[in-house]
Amino acid sequence: YLPTKSIGLDVDFRPRYGADVRFDGLHPLSDEAFAKIRSGLEEKLATILQALFKGEEEEDINKLWAEICQKDVHFAEEKIKNYPMLTYNKELHSKLAKKILLSRQCDFEKPYSNTLHFAFCIDNNLAEPFEVAVNSLLRKNRQDVVIHVFERNLCMHTKERLKTSFPDTQFIWYDLTEVSYGKVHLLSHITLSTMDRLLIPEVLVDVERIIYLDVDLIIRGDISELFNMDLEGHAIGACKSTSKNWKTGWGLLNLKATKQEAETAQKMRLWASGSGNTLFQTFNAGMLVMDLSKLRAKNFTTETLAMVEAFGFHDQDAINFFCRGRFKLLDQKWNCIASQNDPETSIILHWAGTDKPWGEKACPLQNEYKEILQKIK
Repeated sequence: YLPTKSIGLDVDFRPRYGADVRFDGLHPLSDEAFAKIRSGLEEKLATILQALFKGEEEEDINKLWAEICQKDVHFAEEKIKNYPMLTYNKELHSKLAKKILLSRQCDFEKPYSNTLHFAFCIDNNLAEPFEVAVNSLLRKNRQDVVIHVFERNLCMHTKERLKTSFPDTQFIWYDLTEVSYGKVHLLSHITLSTMDRLLIPEVLVDVERIIYLDVDLIIRGDISELFNMDLEGHAIGACKSTSKNWKTGWGLLNLKATKQEAETAQKMRLWASGSGNTLFQTFNAGMLVMDLSKLRAKNFTTETLAMVEAFGFHDQDAINFFCRGRFKLLDQKWNCIASQNDPETSIILHWAGTDKPWGEKACPLQNEYKEILQKIK
């Protein structure tokens, strides 16, 4: 596109993803803007080539280059400083949390002291894997457990079956069926219910620490250790992302841009670069140790939902950018991705990605899921 346009040809450039970072400021490009870029490069190259032909020292040429680029560098720095601000609506989110609390249903109440709290976010499409995950959890963990379920249209049959199977376990149900997050760019293998975890700190105001679990996983051992683990001052404990494209914040931004308009993607990258580090280590959010007190103090819900509203982030993107690498890194055994990690010593086995153990396509260690499912049936 650029070389052919530079020799005067009429070019029709149609990139697959117009929001690709490689095209920022270059597409679409008017003739006037193109000429400005070209003349700027020609002037700089002419100055440097003259110095080279005069036989000036490399150190002096480097200084000259810094001088003639200073104006452009200053422009870029000022642009980053004036990054777009997010819109925060803490009052609205507090009202939403209170409304959700009004939907709270529980068959019996008991004191929370010395209790292990878990949270799931589901809809009826995930009823079966949810039952499998809960069964694996409660059959391996005999402590006093409370399970908070943020649900959307979950059938009563599933609730009754869990109540019958585990009569001593306190299940608390919260109805989020009417909660919307606007235009969210969800991955093909996840549902809107996964976004509901962003509301956990504001809804569970009387809980200090909780373990959030996705439903596409099973528990293979005792996980009570996570409740006593020192998070070293962090609000979240998690296992690092090992997938190549998801390892850094910048990688998340580039993946997100494939679902966005170019203007939105440019604003997103400008915001991300101006507001903090983008090269941070990311984590998989399928298992999270959440210090809810710290998250409330840091306005977690308001901060993450502002990212969702501005850029269509899904929950894992928003939580990672909320932390920006500031989290307690846990051993991979606490969130072993079946297709990526060695499951030999794993305590939590997670089928992250498109291939699920309840699907038609075979996936690693699918038999462990089916064994639990068979016992339920």
